[in-house]
Amino acid sequence: MKPAGTMEVKASGRTARAGLKRPVGALESVREFFKEVWSYTAGKFGVIMLCVLIVTSIYALLVIPPEFVSLWEAAPYWEENPQLVPPAWVCSLGVPCAPHFAGTKTQPDVAYEVMGKYYYNYTFTYDLGAEVFPQDLLVKLVGVKVPIVGNKPVQPTITVTIQRPDGLAIKLGSIVVSANATGGQDLVKVGTKDSPLKVDIDVRSLTLSIADYYNLRIPAEIVGADPALQGLAEAVVLGNIEDITRRHSQDVIFGKPRFSVKVRDQSVYLSKIISELDAILRSLGNSTNPKQITLKSRLTNIINILVELNNSKTSLAEFVAKLKTVKTELENAWKEAFIELLLPSEQLSKLSDLAQFVDKYVTRLSTTGEYFAVSLDMQPLPGRYLITVSAVYDAREVGVDISGLTSPPIDQVRVVIKGTAYGLVGTDDLGRDLAQLLLYGFPIALGIGAFSAFVTTIIGLLLGVISGYYGGVIDEVIQRTADIIGNIPWLPVLIMMAYIAQQLFAGYPPAVKATAILMTIMGVLILTGWGGLAITVRAMTLSIKEEPYVEAALALGASKWRIIVKHILPQVGIYAVASLVSGVPGAILTEAGLSVLGIRHGWPTWGAVLSRARDLGRYDVWWWILPPGILLSITSLTFIALGLAIEKIVEPRLRTL
Repeated sequence: MKPAGTMEVKASGRTARAGLKRPVGALESVREFFKEVWSYTAGKFGVIMLCVLIVTSIYALLVIPPEFVSLWEAAPYWEENPQLVPPAWVCSLGVPCAPHFAGTKTQPDVAYEVMGKYYYNYTFTYDLGAEVFPQDLLVKLVGVKVPIVGNKPVQPTITVTIQRPDGLAIKLGSIVVSANATGGQDLVKVGTKDSPLKVDIDVRSLTLSIADYYNLRIPAEIVGADPALQGLAEAVVLGNIEDITRRHSQDVIFGKPRFSVKVRDQSVYLSKIISELDAILRSLGNSTNPKQITLKSRLTNIINILVELNNSKTSLAEFVAKLKTVKTELENAWKEAFIELLLPSEQLSKLSDLAQFVDKYVTRLSTTGEYFAVSLDMQPLPGRYLITVSAVYDAREVGVDISGLTSPPIDQVRVVIKGTAYGLVGTDDLGRDLAQLLLYGFPIALGIGAFSAFVTTIIGLLLGVISGYYGGVIDEVIQRTADIIGNIPWLPVLIMMAYIAQQLFAGYPPAVKATAILMTIMGVLILTGWGGLAITVRAMTLSIKEEPYVEAALALGASKWRIIVKHILPQVGIYAVASLVSGVPGAILTEAGLSVLGIRHGWPTWGAVLSRARDLGRYDVWWWILPPGILLSITSLTFIALGLAIEKIVEPRLRTL
């Protein structure tokens, strides 16, 4: 038979437990705990969203490229994506879009041979349905085969042409693929996936094709019959087209020109010459000197020519011819006035300057497009485009059949036409797929939040229990340390430590640098986050250790650690769980805030996406700003909802302590 004291202790323990509505220690299993959380609406929302976040994070970890941390900020990695375009789904809302196209072929559509020349054609179709220009056109070649016959390479010529909806066929560019013949090789491949061959746009060919097809010329009535000036006019038009082609080649490839020419107003220059001549005439006054009268008559005739030019529409050839006459007359008048001393030195100098001015004016008109006001812009040309990549091998010199070596001639032909909408979330200024960046940010965000909050909670829980149970010097040291930590403004310290880590690990590989900076940030968060929990747990421990069943356990010989493990930790643990859940969004938001402030570790996070937008001041690009902000909000709301549900479980017990 057991001692009465023992029975009484157990009874008092049951009585103590029976007096509580739902003590935290009564949750007998994890299943019961989750059932309790699930009973609340906030708990249901939190659990469902947490499962979604975890599943998404696992998927992201499975699909993220191994070297993504060193590639995601490199523009070449994203070169096939359009830059700064909205999500593709905006097109279904009525926004005019040029579709994004990326096609790859490994076999030619057409292959034939004519008298020792081998032809292979790869054809791609692109449909432009809206009056919007695509952003760019890229042609990449991987594994172009160069046969070696008798130590002599048969070098293929790769040509890219486009057939437009208006019937115009344009040669966009071509390259000759060369390779060095080495002993024993009968075939060399040029171009790899990491470094493919690219066919650049031939600006001159594109310019001439558009000018010839649409007959972009300055009319003869504006230019005149002078062959030299006609050549100048043609050069002016081609220069305008070429300027557009160099800046926006896609506008010329996928557009049709809108062209007009007018004569530029020349009255400013003519009025200046007339005004100066009038001043010289006035300086002669009413002189009766026959030679001065002759000079006045000569200058008056010049003015009449200039007035006629100013008031009439003439061709450039006629305009220049009359200006040359004016220049000759001015030079003759100056010579006469100089020899006969017909003008004061000041007016004589003006007359000389006018002659030089007219000479320079004639030179400008004869060598530049100053006389023409050319208006040229491109309008989108909707319809079907056929892009053909052709490879031609000329094997006539080697005199053997090379079809066995060149079938197919290219391992991979890739044509990319960058659209004006892309992906689920759009792209940023580097062409980075924001959907990918946001997806890969899930595990990083949860990892930062969960790890920081978990370690902080464990430290705060253990130190709080030890402080409350042992008391004395241990309690004093822990509590004063918590007070000091709680009163230090840690944000400047965090920024400083993260900046030092950035400089310290700048020369390390990207993955090592990113991990080191991230661990520094989490270390500071952990160091500064345990104080509040330790103070609260200490207060709970002080109350629990005075409970009768704790005193009874001590009387029966239970050790202090057994008391802590069996009686205290189970009851404060549920509060620690609530603190852990509430601490996760704080760590995530802190990391995001540091990224926005410019303290970046190198991993693709939601804060880093926002940081790039902030650096460029692109707050107007909604698809760049809203998605990461929404994900940060949803993640925070998930843990806040879980915290509210757990709080409803914890609160009744807290009121009974």
